[in-house]
Amino acid sequence: MHFYGCTSSELDQGGRIKLPLWVQGAFSEIGKSEVMLYCLPEGCLAVFPLSQWQEYRQHPSQLNELQELAYRRHERLVGARSFPGEISSQGRLQLPEHLMEAASLKKDSMVVLVGAEKWFEIWSQERWEHEQKQLVVSD
Repeated sequence: MHFYGCTSSELDQGGRIKLPLWVQGAFSEIGKSEVMLYCLPEGCLAVFPLSQWQEYRQHPSQLNELQELAYRRHERLVGARSFPGEISSQGRLQLPEHLMEAASLKKDSMVVLVGAEKWFEIWSQERWEHEQKQLVVSD
């Protein structure tokens, strides 16, 4: 499953977003609609197919890692900024309030959906404009 493309969509008053056909099509390929939402440090929501998320999280943790403060903080951050979801039969995805707040997503506003190959991202228009300035295309 791969996500390619960039488009705008509206985040409705209920915190739901209608996913574009390029996203819905990627999920229909695998016949599953479960996702994991994760707020990335740069201020957007990453939406992973649940199977892809589980692949990322399968690295076995060893007991000595639990002794490391940096490891515990990382795991705490991942846990606090993650939330399971499911794409409805109408192609909508409900965004939880705490992740919308962390990513500066406002109800009744336009957001930008960006394909990132193995996942897609949901950006506020302002943060996406800023991120585009950070992207460097090399020859």
